[in-house]
Amino acid sequence: MKVILINGPMGVGKTAAGKRIADMTPGTAFIDGDWCMDIHPFVGNRETKAMAVDNILHMAGNYMKCSECRMVVAAWLMDDAWVLQSLLEGLASLGAETRSVTLICDGETLARRWENDRECPWRTEKWLRVSLSSLPYFASLGNVIDTTWLSPDRTAEMILGDKRNVFETERLILRPWHISDAEECYRYAKDPRVGPIAGWPVHTCVENTREIIRGGLSAEETFAIVLKETGLPVGSVGLHNNDLAEKEDEKELGYWLGPPFWGRGIVPEASGEVLSHAFEDLKLNRVWCGYYDGNEKSRRVQEKLGFKYRWTSEDVPVPQMGETRKSHVSLLTREEWLSKVRETPERFSLQANTENRPNGIKIREQCPKKSRIKMQEVGEGKLKTGKPPKKSIANKPAGKQ
Repeated sequence: MKVILINGPMGVGKTAAGKRIADMTPGTAFIDGDWCMDIHPFVGNRETKAMAVDNILHMAGNYMKCSECRMVVAAWLMDDAWVLQSLLEGLASLGAETRSVTLICDGETLARRWENDRECPWRTEKWLRVSLSSLPYFASLGNVIDTTWLSPDRTAEMILGDKRNVFETERLILRPWHISDAEECYRYAKDPRVGPIAGWPVHTCVENTREIIRGGLSAEETFAIVLKETGLPVGSVGLHNNDLAEKEDEKELGYWLGPPFWGRGIVPEASGEVLSHAFEDLKLNRVWCGYYDGNEKSRRVQEKLGFKYRWTSEDVPVPQMGETRKSHVSLLTREEWLSKVRETPERFSLQANTENRPNGIKIREQCPKKSRIKMQEVGEGKLKTGKPPKKSIANKPAGKQ
């Protein structure tokens, strides 16, 4: 049986991630190490920790005997190397297939999470200082996941081995959508200024949003646009295989953003990062984008990103709205994107750096000028010629609604 040990400093989110894993994977038993040494008043010495190790092994052993149990997840602060080693050796003797991970975050994030969890009796200023001082130790351990910009759901997915991309820009984190994002997503998707102009109806309730997250918004290469300053999603951006993208080396760009954040350059910042991913990582040669007549905000975004107008189609069906509209289609080739990068290197970049980012978050850094020019000479993108397709889809929300 698989056993996952989640280590990390107090307040980093071990329990939240462990419980999310249990919710995501039926038949999973969750053990909170604090249950196993719940002495009042608390005493944390070698004797009590050894007792807790024995209790965890006893509980894990019983779960392993249960026919209804398929996996065990145990979360605990293991700040002594012998504690983790004792658990690993003990679980091995029980025949468990064990893996340990260590969660960390930066000090500012830890302090913020601490403040949001004041109901826990350990969330005092004294213990916060202790937890902050322990961060370097935990960061030095193996199999570390930096959760600074990760939600509990995303942390749980990464512990389980989900390797989907997460990107970081100056102000944003672009990550997969989670069911727990439903309320924040609904906050903006219920606004009639958001969906209808892009071709999809307003969300009717939080449960409706949950279903959409489970569906289109969970598609590959679809990202929640998360503000670093709040950690909350405010929109969506992604690459899709829609009607305009007819070949394997093509995708269609889609995006939407909550009205309170319009006019701040957020969509160009998020879309620029996704386009870098499209041309650099996915090696696409063309990315299409479109908008319905009257959606001037979307037109301006496309112009800022370097898209070139290709055609206009009349009476394009908009199935989700039960009507037809005029749509305008634009295209950005790999060659044009690389040329734009060379001309404005302070805005765009060609390398994703994951060094010292154990969670795989990509931070793009500018290449030397020579590298940029060399990359521009590779992959000549040819413009699509001939008649436009019968169906040309204007800008859709990221993730088919």
